[in-house]
Amino acid sequence: MYQFSCRAYAGKKRYSGEEYVTHALNVSIILSEMGADANVVLAGMLCDAHAKGCMKAEEAKKLLPAETFRIVSDLTVEKMDLSNSPEEVVQVKLAERLHNMRTIDYIDEARKREKAEETVEIFMPLARKMNHVKLVDELHALAVRWCR
Repeated sequence: MYQFSCRAYAGKKRYSGEEYVTHALNVSIILSEMGADANVVLAGMLCDAHAKGCMKAEEAKKLLPAETFRIVSDLTVEKMDLSNSPEEVVQVKLAERLHNMRTIDYIDEARKREKAEETVEIFMPLARKMNHVKLVDELHALAVRWCR
């Protein structure tokens, strides 16, 4: 899965200049720390592969376990309502947001405020609902300095 993830994100960079795959790997680590099951952790390695246009569904379907493929496919829904999404999708989105907030220094001030406000309004309530107290605390600590 690691090699597939590296290929999927090859040539893509984060705002920091790091290889994009570092985000996906960090998302998977966070998911593991959250106690997510193996399919969710694997899906984390491809959390943005479709959105970044670097994964073909046919190839992913052949290589991924069926449940992992389902989760990755569910992550690709545009403008999803996370309050009505499957728990596995919410877990991945929470892990993504946590890593993005940990690395927020590389975007402009207006986007920092926007992401911080989304974190407080959308992601912290979801983390609370899922009873991830540690996640709520860290998201709050990261977001509060950028909220108005």
